[in-house]
Amino acid sequence: MGLLLAVALTHVSWADELALTGDARLSGEVRSIREDGVVHVASELSPEPLMLKSGAVKKITFAAHKETAVPPGGLVELVNGDVLPASIEDLDATRLKIATPDIGSLEIARDSLKSIQLGVHDQKLLYSGPNSLEEWTKQPNGVRSWRFRKNTLLADGPAVAMREIDVPERFVLRFNLKWKNNPSFTVYFADPLVEDGGKVDRYFMQFSPSGMEVKRESSRGQVQQSVILLNRGPEEFPTNQVNVELRVDRKSSKIHLFLDGEQEASGIDPVDEPPTGSGIAFVSSVPSGTTMEVGDIQVLDFDDARERHHAEDRGDPKTDSMISHDEDRWGGQLTSIRQHQDGTLLTFVSDFQDQPLELLERDVSTVFFAQPEKAAEGEGEAAWIVRLQGGGALRVASCAIADESILASHPMLGPLKIRRAGVVSLERIPTQEPAEKEGKP
Repeated sequence: MGLLLAVALTHVSWADELALTGDARLSGEVRSIREDGVVHVASELSPEPLMLKSGAVKKITFAAHKETAVPPGGLVELVNGDVLPASIEDLDATRLKIATPDIGSLEIARDSLKSIQLGVHDQKLLYSGPNSLEEWTKQPNGVRSWRFRKNTLLADGPAVAMREIDVPERFVLRFNLKWKNNPSFTVYFADPLVEDGGKVDRYFMQFSPSGMEVKRESSRGQVQQSVILLNRGPEEFPTNQVNVELRVDRKSSKIHLFLDGEQEASGIDPVDEPPTGSGIAFVSSVPSGTTMEVGDIQVLDFDDARERHHAEDRGDPKTDSMISHDEDRWGGQLTSIRQHQDGTLLTFVSDFQDQPLELLERDVSTVFFAQPEKAAEGEGEAAWIVRLQGGGALRVASCAIADESILASHPMLGPLKIRRAGVVSLERIPTQEPAEKEGKP
């Protein structure tokens, strides 16, 4: 590779965001990362490209790419904690073969595997839009509604837009929020959408110059109580935009808040009975002349089986363990994964029966692999975390950008060429300073 690995990125409407040392921030288009770590950025702040020295950039959050791949149904976890979204193709006594949307086909040594999660991204899409103004124009009390432009709800001043969406007990609400000047925005969810102005049971999230807060509104007792309080004001988002994801689990009374694909906080509903409404409302409270935009709205069902099963006791670490979607568990050995006419088939030899179990992928939730006393973690110290769409994260020793790919070196997977559009962010791992000889262990 030459000294400069150039990147020819396709045009995106949202800029990349760079977090620098000392809490400074910069927005622009990352053109390249050199082999020596220098980051080349095109920015409106300078007529000439900026060259940021090695170590100056803590994190790069890439602009949302239009050509995003559908995440595969599986997550492969390595013994060092790295995770790859993947489709499982084949497994034998020595290696696992997978297909990924952003890296292609990979073979992973079996002793590098910690677990496989199946059916992770098989979430049902309940709504995607906005598709028209009419579906969001229920206007209580004569408040002026949002306007519709290029599949986006646009407000120039105070505005309300709302609609009913049939959601289950667990659901996910995602949307992109963009603003000019200071935002004053509220999104209501699990809302009965009553118009009489009385007390109601619902959740809502507020975003203003003072930060973000998710609250519970109740029809009895204390009217409003905080669920999540986040000290992240608009100055934390230099491009005046953020992707918001709210994962709502009314069965366990938990809410999880994600911003730009990363979990920020979780909270528990303080009221005994969760709200039962299925309405969503976007409210702009900014004065006239200040714009707010909401786009890429998605509502999905929310299956937390991955979190629940992964947090459970896996059993004897010296043997493989398999968990079905019906919560059945077996200890023993996963002997093979192969393609079958009915789908991907897993063969598992259980400790409790002579005949091997054969289960289709759709019936299996989690497989934990036996862990030797000293697991193989590869060689080399990681310098960057590459975060992928679909929940993936890889710690790599080196990282550079060439054309529309990110080139990285992984201690267990070797050299990787990752599709640029599938990378959410690059995060530099802080270098640990050596302890002083005196006064420190």
